[in-house]
Amino acid sequence: MPDASSWLRCITRFGDSALLLPLTFYLTAALWKTESLATAIHYLCAIAFCAVAIVALKIIFMACGSYWGPDIVTPSGHAGMALSVYGTAAIVFCYRSPSWQRPWLLTIAVTLVCAVAISRVALSAHSVDEVAVGLGVGALSVLWFAWHYARLRKPGGRSLLPLIGALVLILALHRVSFGFEDEIERIAVRTQTMLHFCPGAAVSNQRQPNLN
Repeated sequence: MPDASSWLRCITRFGDSALLLPLTFYLTAALWKTESLATAIHYLCAIAFCAVAIVALKIIFMACGSYWGPDIVTPSGHAGMALSVYGTAAIVFCYRSPSWQRPWLLTIAVTLVCAVAISRVALSAHSVDEVAVGLGVGALSVLWFAWHYARLRKPGGRSLLPLIGALVLILALHRVSFGFEDEIERIAVRTQTMLHFCPGAAVSNQRQPNLN
């Protein structure tokens, strides 16, 4: 029978980029086909903002975090991207679903995001502060998309096909992993070495995140 750590690793994979990036591209294509190119572009930009912002924050905090003093070494990409992707998807599907289905869709999205965030702390991959920073970036991307989507969306057009496809992708890619955060950490160390910024930061002595 799987132990607690196995369950936590299973949960945390819902925030892995190997799952979220294909899901993002699928939903972008679905929005382009069912609504408009402008809506698809705004959706992709919202997710891209979250990804780029988290990568930048990871590099900055990994290189300078110990010099500044806060308990933030590597903001949680899993938590931030989970909120960004599942949150924006929930907005789209809620608009396209009957009113009685919307509480269920929101509950599923919130549960997934909270489960991923809690799993990152429980696995000692991130501190609470690091997860909070990731969630903050994800929330900004969701709010930005929600504001634009309210103006761009087309009325009607209810179809279960994009939702079913999204669920199939999630199930198919759940056990795939890119090891993306390992590569970001290596980039942060090389960046700090090449640019010589935050010279007081002891990158090599910082806590290494547990990505399993």
